[in-house]
Amino acid sequence: MSLQVTILSVTGLKGKNARSATITFRNHSYRTKSEECGNEAIFNETFEWPLASNIEESDSLTIDVSNYNKVFSNRWIGRFQMVLQQVVKNGELSLTEPLLDMNNVALKECISIEIKYLAPDGTVGNWCVEDFAPAKPLDSFSFNSAVTVGSKESSGSKRKGFLGAVGLRSKQRPIDSAGDLVISNSGAIDSEPTREPRLLIGRSNPDLDAMSVVSMTMVDQPVTNKRSKPETRFESGAAKPQHFQVSITVIEARQLSGTNMDPIVVVQVGDDKKQTNQKESTNCPYYNEVFVFDYHVPKEVLFDKILTLKVMQSRNFLRTGKLVGKFKIDLATIYANTDHNFYHKWAVLTDPDDLNTGPKGYLKVDVSVVGKGDSIKVPKAGDDNADDIESNLFLPEGVLAERQRARYVFKIYQAEGLPKMNTSITEKLKTVLQGEARDLVDPYVEISFCDMKGRTSVRKNCYEPCWNEQITFTELFPPLCKRIKIQIRDKDNLNNTVIGTTFIELEKISNSGDRGFLPTFGPTYVNMYGSPRNYTMVNEHSDLNGGLGEGVAFRARLLMGFSVDLVNINASEGQGSSDVEVETITPLSELGAGKIEEFFLFGSILDANMISKTMSDKPITFEVTVGNYGNDIDGANFSKKTRQEDGGDSDNSLDDSDDDERNVLLKGSNQNFENPNIRSLTPSATPKTSDNYYYHMPYFEEKPCVYLTSYWHDQKRRLYNSNIMHKIADKLVEGIEDVQEMIKTDEERPDRRLRGVAEEFINGCVTFTRLVKGTGERGMGRTRLDKQRDKLCLREVEWMRNEANKIKKKLKQTTLKEKFAKMKSLLAKLKWLCDDPQQSIPDVFIWMLSGQKRVAYSRMPARVILHSVRQEESGIHCGKIQTIFLRLPGKRSLGPSGWNIQAKLDVYLWFGLAKNKRDFLRGLPQGYEVTRATKALNSPPMYLTYKDRQQFELRAHMYQARNLLAADESGLSDPFAKVIFSIHTDTTQLIEETLNPTWDQTLIIPNLTLFGRAEELRDDPPIIIIEVFDKDVVGKDEYIGRTIAKPTVKMSNERYESPKFPPKLDWYQIYRGVTKAGEILASFELLQIPYDQREMDDLLLTKWRETKRQSKNNIFEIKVAVDHEESAKVTESILTDQGPKYTVPKGIRPLLAKHRIELDHVCHSGHIVSIPPSKVLGARYLIPQKNQINYKNYQMKFGLNLLGAQICS
Repeated sequence: MSLQVTILSVTGLKGKNARSATITFRNHSYRTKSEECGNEAIFNETFEWPLASNIEESDSLTIDVSNYNKVFSNRWIGRFQMVLQQVVKNGELSLTEPLLDMNNVALKECISIEIKYLAPDGTVGNWCVEDFAPAKPLDSFSFNSAVTVGSKESSGSKRKGFLGAVGLRSKQRPIDSAGDLVISNSGAIDSEPTREPRLLIGRSNPDLDAMSVVSMTMVDQPVTNKRSKPETRFESGAAKPQHFQVSITVIEARQLSGTNMDPIVVVQVGDDKKQTNQKESTNCPYYNEVFVFDYHVPKEVLFDKILTLKVMQSRNFLRTGKLVGKFKIDLATIYANTDHNFYHKWAVLTDPDDLNTGPKGYLKVDVSVVGKGDSIKVPKAGDDNADDIESNLFLPEGVLAERQRARYVFKIYQAEGLPKMNTSITEKLKTVLQGEARDLVDPYVEISFCDMKGRTSVRKNCYEPCWNEQITFTELFPPLCKRIKIQIRDKDNLNNTVIGTTFIELEKISNSGDRGFLPTFGPTYVNMYGSPRNYTMVNEHSDLNGGLGEGVAFRARLLMGFSVDLVNINASEGQGSSDVEVETITPLSELGAGKIEEFFLFGSILDANMISKTMSDKPITFEVTVGNYGNDIDGANFSKKTRQEDGGDSDNSLDDSDDDERNVLLKGSNQNFENPNIRSLTPSATPKTSDNYYYHMPYFEEKPCVYLTSYWHDQKRRLYNSNIMHKIADKLVEGIEDVQEMIKTDEERPDRRLRGVAEEFINGCVTFTRLVKGTGERGMGRTRLDKQRDKLCLREVEWMRNEANKIKKKLKQTTLKEKFAKMKSLLAKLKWLCDDPQQSIPDVFIWMLSGQKRVAYSRMPARVILHSVRQEESGIHCGKIQTIFLRLPGKRSLGPSGWNIQAKLDVYLWFGLAKNKRDFLRGLPQGYEVTRATKALNSPPMYLTYKDRQQFELRAHMYQARNLLAADESGLSDPFAKVIFSIHTDTTQLIEETLNPTWDQTLIIPNLTLFGRAEELRDDPPIIIIEVFDKDVVGKDEYIGRTIAKPTVKMSNERYESPKFPPKLDWYQIYRGVTKAGEILASFELLQIPYDQREMDDLLLTKWRETKRQSKNNIFEIKVAVDHEESAKVTESILTDQGPKYTVPKGIRPLLAKHRIELDHVCHSGHIVSIPPSKVLGARYLIPQKNQINYKNYQMKFGLNLLGAQICS
């Protein structure tokens, strides 16, 4: 089963040259022979890809045509790329299409090809299987065409077929008819039909030794069902205060510079100061004094504090306190060190104003930074030589003892999008007094770096200030602080207010080593976020403007650059004071930050439910914004004048659009139909309810749409590279979790799955290298950091690819633990590279408005919904339906109020260049009709109307929970669970006074109406929310936690049969915020109406009997004679004091049996005796500690309920 492509010819070529074409499918490429020709190249070459899985909608075919050169690199002519949807439908396709250049502009050159496709399942289009030529023999180039295992050849050729199968970049389908074949991991096939092994091994081939099978076998599909579970943690966006303690022990000082000294040591943490006692007439004072600073602040605030150790000559009536030397380091560096401390280390004291001399002395200290819950390790006394200063310097690992002076240069150009910083009353008053309306903000920029601050001049009354100033700091390199804080502030007579804050991580914009580079950044725009833009006298979210917590609104963007110049102490420029310098610089050129492009954002809200009851009394609408575009309530402020410098002549650098056009663009979401192409707000509507608990919006057949146009500097290459690496990392995370689950549950051969993970990772690295090398040097506005990051990422990805290759080749069962740890270290390294520090396009915000008040929000990076013509570069959620949970802004999200979901949205988003917006509806579920604002065909839709509707029934099999959080004073809870699906809710019965409730209850939600085509609902059903509460007699039920699941879907035309059905019980992790709150054992099935209940019962009973017969180790009692009526009862309806309930059906419910455990020889030294988790649910027993006493023939009896072999914990 394969895909066959014939490249016939390329016409319209210019000049005479040798031509060649490279064709790529699923990351595997072929190249034609070079053809010397004029304006037409005749190839007539056929290429074939053997397939083991169906071609998907995302699969594409790419052909690159080049002028071939034997000496120099080939000159690229153009590209042809197509998705294979039509090929899958018809089976055969012939076409002639023009090539495209890098800007997707059609060229005069045209390519003619023929495509034939035979699906692995045997479905064909308008052609016959005989049209395919026999497979070609294996050669040095196209080894994918080798004969696979199972081909009927002589025994001598089977080994060659095995090696050929290993090289295939596609998943192999098990061959049912081949009786002599076994699957490398049969357990994967038993558990789920879509999990297919990568390799089939011939049982009858005696030539394959065991080692060669082990070294080459890999499984590249998940073998556990953990992968399908969505993220369940709901983290607060606010910065939560924590308890920290900073402890500094000043032991002694040596070699202090000066004579007749009475030194004291000043210890300063942030703005807090303490000092030692004075030591008289000595250059080597001994103190041994301890200073403790306690803080209850967010972690970010503490880590930005600088620890400064100053040695000063004490003051008296003859002299003032003179600085001998000082040492600075931030608390984040200390906390990141081993055990969060530095023990018996010597701080090198320097004078910042004296660059020509060396150290001014050494200060021996112990420093530690510990938070609540951190383990404290007391160093052993005498571990270090107290006199060896050079080997015990107070420096992080990797920092050289001799640090050089450097100039840290920040170039501040301009800002835009600033909010109002005064009330409307103040605006009217100023207009009356001054005779004209002025901008209500007086901005300046302040930079905080290594306990130094520098600021630009103030620009009076300007929403779009232009500074063109340079701020320079002088400090040792590398600095002992991790990040730089940049703020835009508003000058005020009483108190200067922070408008927005951003941070630059130094380790993200530099690299150490032989091929490293000094810190560099920009010039580029940085985005600032904080509180909502509406100004109030008392701002409850003011901390967000200072960078504490996740900003809930766009505040401003600043154009800036940063560089580091090492100082030569022998040159004149290196002399003088270390004071912060501010000077004027030339403006940046018009295209210095890149070319401005038009971007288009489209969204459709398909479902909105789980709306809090507190918001049900007012109409609700949803708003989508990017930057100030789309924000019609408190968005863009239009400057009353053009960019100015202190009221002087206007500066038009970078101002490449007139004011009228700019106003229209920034206004964005005007809902007054003046601009029908801008629509950022959904129509307001009153939420409804079906259970009086959660409310939902009446989005049934009609789904509202939002769309807007925005203009940004085209730096999407940065986002593309991040998307590629994030996808590789996500795939690696899934694979590592899968291997970890296999190890935990004693699955067979996890080493084969890990080998498949390594192979997938290698393929991802190859893709990244190919795409970055092909496009990395193009585009305006590329900064030095862009170029250095591309080189760094290419080097690191190539190194990681080689390491993964070594892991794959040397992986065995005996080395699984070691290689698994190495794969996790590769993942950590890749994650560190993923995010580009220069992401110039602002984040996208979705706000829920109750009336005109903003109540809940969600924020996502623009890159996750960014579109690209290459699938690898597109964002993970671009053109896809995603579930979004809205939360409260700022400090409101802390504590119990933040645990509640304010609303759940199923939303479709697409963001990309306006010239590519023809693709923006492609990912929506089919079956909709479009209602447009105008009659123009290219006008975006206002509504999507789904005529197709399907009837379903949800069955939630809720068996039990374990290790729930205690909610009552007794240390127990009275738990019950709510199951929320779409707009419907059902509740289990209450189990009193337990943390491990067993509900054994099936919840049935009938007559569910879902809109859309049946096959798409089958492939991507809505998610299920499970919430667990503690029942309180008085007051509101206490929230324990929440988890998410996806149901197994059965369509009416689908048989209820193995291995997909019945759905197996599985553990779902419950979270309360980010805290683990227990686990719940359940399964869910979504049945399309009508369904055959008798068919389902027959399978469930069959499974029940098979499970009893196949129980491992005969631990369950097997009845010889089974009562027919009893066995026919798949589920029972039990009447309890809380009402009737249906038990979990047989075949899904686990088997239980009472057991006795006898311990004949136990050593009582505090050991934990545990039952294997595949047989016991959470059974652990602690033997009471008896020092050095051995008990023989000590018998312990427990009445236990053990789960059958069907459930693997």
